[in-house]
Amino acid sequence: MKGAADILALLSIFSVWDFCDVKRDANHVAHLLAKAAISLTSNSVFLDKVD
Repeated sequence: MKGAADILALLSIFSVWDFCDVKRDANHVAHLLAKAAISLTSNSVFLDKVD
């Protein structure tokens, strides 16, 4: 399970972390951002107004 090993390695960087269950339809934006991040070839910052 490569994904689980990657997650555990990332978690070891932080002293505090939390998991929560999010329904798939509520997670759509996060899914789209993750897909876009995979294709990035350089560091990027996305800024947007939060209402």
